[in-house]
Amino acid sequence: MKYYELGSVDVMVTIGPTLETVEGIASAIDAGAGWFRFPTGYRNRDHVAHALLVREVAESKGADAKILFDLPSERLRLGCISPREVAPGVELSFSDSDGKCSGDHVGIPGLDKLRGTVTPGHRVLALDGRIVLRVLDFGSGLMRTVVERGSGRLQTSNSVVFPDSSVDFSLFESADVDLLRKADAAGLVPDWIALSMVTSVGQFNSAVTALRDFLPNSVRFMAKLETREIILNSEGIVQASDGIMVARGDLGLVVEPENMPQIQERLVEIAKAKGKPVIVATQFLENFASSGVPQRCELTDLAAAAWQGASGIMLGKETVFSDHPIESIELATRCLKAASRIRLPIGLFLREPRNLLPGGSSPLIAIEGGNGVGKTTLIERLRATHPDWTIRRGVPAAWMEPQMKMRMIRDADWMASAFYFFSGSMELKRELAQFIQQQVSPPKICLDRSLWSTLAVHVGHDPKRLAKLMPMLELMGGHVCVPNKTIVLTASPETLRRRVSEKEASERVFDELTQNHDYWEQESAFYHWLREAVAEVGLPQFQVEIVNTDNLSSAEVVEYVGRLIS
Repeated sequence: MKYYELGSVDVMVTIGPTLETVEGIASAIDAGAGWFRFPTGYRNRDHVAHALLVREVAESKGADAKILFDLPSERLRLGCISPREVAPGVELSFSDSDGKCSGDHVGIPGLDKLRGTVTPGHRVLALDGRIVLRVLDFGSGLMRTVVERGSGRLQTSNSVVFPDSSVDFSLFESADVDLLRKADAAGLVPDWIALSMVTSVGQFNSAVTALRDFLPNSVRFMAKLETREIILNSEGIVQASDGIMVARGDLGLVVEPENMPQIQERLVEIAKAKGKPVIVATQFLENFASSGVPQRCELTDLAAAAWQGASGIMLGKETVFSDHPIESIELATRCLKAASRIRLPIGLFLREPRNLLPGGSSPLIAIEGGNGVGKTTLIERLRATHPDWTIRRGVPAAWMEPQMKMRMIRDADWMASAFYFFSGSMELKRELAQFIQQQVSPPKICLDRSLWSTLAVHVGHDPKRLAKLMPMLELMGGHVCVPNKTIVLTASPETLRRRVSEKEASERVFDELTQNHDYWEQESAFYHWLREAVAEVGLPQFQVEIVNTDNLSSAEVVEYVGRLIS
């Protein structure tokens, strides 16, 4: 059984009390950490010193460690208070002040900004929603509340959320500017800055413009999606940002819990389509971090993020306040790696080539490669010069609506479309099975289109589909006909972008969706893996040739490929 590993999913760890020493950082890198997040809302920590330490340790180990400063925005946090246990029925009064570490009132700096928007009956959430308070009164001086549900210990800097009201807070404060200037003076340039509690694209753009005044262009900005308002314009914020974080902690407090999984999947899809990194954050291994025993749902949650196509996952409390910070990183790394590894049973598909089948003496040639690489031009010229060859190219299922698939299947080219059809809905699969049984005896599926294109498209972007395809083929007694020779055209991202830009606007819509380095790197890695896998099977009649077209004209590509096939 040959394995193919999809693009790896990064692990982002959060620097805190249990992970801020040289030994801890080194162990985190060895365990698989690729990003280091600094929650700068904790003003009493020396984030610059710790970030410099991460850089120093990473350089000594030859590791590429990305540094992200997570700016908290003007989100409301408890001021200085003595740790206070609360339980249902306890009344608490809050005021707009930093307060002292004792007294009857709890200070929340900035609370007065909510006056007029928070009314009696509104909720106040603390400790990630584990404590729910209900507002009794918000008079001229104090906001009186009562604990309605939950219990726990409130302490200084705990964030509080008002899910029933909406106020635009500034995305950064003067303390954030001071921190970034301090980092610059120390020679530290973070790779990323995350902006929290974003509510609109305009608000995000304004904050980025202001921060760009004193930050180098190498710094990239990530939008944290954790408010109802920004979810309604998720495509806009993905387009405006350099990347996004699905901040499930705060987002899960303001949306219906049953909608959270769908929202996460949709946000990852949007980011992938636009070629932007997407980090899924919060509560992956919190039980494991405290108990040392992972819950099965935690492992599934990690795998789901990998299958959806997330660029990375973020560990928060697992590495900040944890009994098992390094073990959490190791477990996350192993789970993500396993979820990204797909078994491709090449032997199942490598049956007879077309020229060994009755009535199929001419060779079947498959032309593959990325969008904009020149497949269409090559196929047209080869067909003109070699009319006896059967030449096909793959068409991703995403281009065809179900009705179009069925029409193709019912036409003469139905066998050429059958395999793509399997990636569609289960209802259409059943209809196809009935059609084959009526038209073909014994049932046989012979694909006149490249099997490899199908694997590249479906394994590379939705590994769950492959597991559904194979049993269907076996169940139907399908006979898969693969190409005698597959020619894969490759080119660098720069060449592909130039060629796509020369096309008519209507012809380059789909091409532009895939013109990013991550997509190109994954597709290139797949084809090189495929060539090795075919060779390993030991069937010389199946050949995969990879042709780099960077320095070749169209005519030279045709001539070169013609020699390979002949």
